[in-house]
Amino acid sequence: MFTLAALISVVALGLSIYFHDALAALGQLGLAGLFILSVIGNATVFIPLPAFVVACAAAPIYGALATGLVSGIGAAVGEMTGYIAGYGGTAIVPQGKLYRRLHTLMKRYGPLVVFCMAALPNPLFDAVGLSAGALKMPPMIFLAATAAGRMLRLTIVTYACRGTLPALMGVFGGGS
Repeated sequence: MFTLAALISVVALGLSIYFHDALAALGQLGLAGLFILSVIGNATVFIPLPAFVVACAAAPIYGALATGLVSGIGAAVGEMTGYIAGYGGTAIVPQGKLYRRLHTLMKRYGPLVVFCMAALPNPLFDAVGLSAGALKMPPMIFLAATAAGRMLRLTIVTYACRGTLPALMGVFGGGS
């Protein structure tokens, strides 16, 4: 598991170098463009897109804190798609043991589970949204808990990227 996480991190940093120039070219959109990309990157259900890579690439341009906060809010807005699918009952809800355990935790601890799962690098967060929607958690509670968790996670990531991305770009010749 650690090896997989390390591999994903290396790939993410490599993609950050690639996306850095593309994001810089979209500089006229600024933080609004970053917000939109974060919404889009998190609006898919069960199809993960590397939206955090864009945040990592944006950190040296817009600053780690601003990038983390804007990306986190955009990510939370995008995650509403899973919540809405669960709320409306239109989603095919997974029925495995893991989902049943998550559903039980959501019934008991709701917003705390949402916050924790949003703060962790978690490719299965869509199941959290589906469960929160199915349990009819108030939408603003879900949005606030998701935003807080995503902002925390992405701010930590962007501070790490802001420190390591410029050094890597210099090593691999991606610097201006």
